[in-house]
Amino acid sequence: MQTCWSWVAVRSCGSAGWSDRGLRCSGATLVCEAPKADVMREYLKFFIDSGWVEPAQLATLDVENPATELVVGRIALGSAADVDRAVKAARAAFAAWSLTTREERLEVLNRIVTEYEKRFGDLMTAVTEEMGAPASLCQDAQVPAGLDHLIDATRILQDFPFQEVRGQTMIVREPIGVCGFITPLELATESNHPQGGASTRHGLHDGVEAL
Repeated sequence: MQTCWSWVAVRSCGSAGWSDRGLRCSGATLVCEAPKADVMREYLKFFIDSGWVEPAQLATLDVENPATELVVGRIALGSAADVDRAVKAARAAFAAWSLTTREERLEVLNRIVTEYEKRFGDLMTAVTEEMGAPASLCQDAQVPAGLDHLIDATRILQDFPFQEVRGQTMIVREPIGVCGFITPLELATESNHPQGGASTRHGLHDGVEAL
């Protein structure tokens, strides 16, 4: 009986180790199977206009954990048509959202913070898998950073001067329209802010160009 080993670089903790996970030996024939993640997550829809919708054209990307080289998920890639659909929905919602009061916006932010805290463990798992980062880094830095941004936004909004008098001039800060953001993959939880507009985390070339 032959023994088959594969080399796995555990980059997340700065070391490396031998592993035979995902390998199978049968009789005199050696069969090596590619390693697979224990849980495969698929996100093949986009959240647009308050609901999950199918992409205009389905193109997918395997999400690999850089530390283990396992495929941990599959996602849909956004196209220019998907961006246009999101922008159209955001513009339609802008008329009502732009008229919301400070208290109404604080309520939305507080609900987001509450849900973020509730899903802290899920976010830590997702970031660990997608970035291949050590769990301790995700728990102590990556995921808390995103929460801190949301809490800061809530704190700032509480006393934000939408109207300010400077000498003989009054400055009025008003919503002007829809914004699009391209989120850096390396700091995903730190860069996603609930400020409205259309955004895609991963996208086809024309989708990114559309933003």
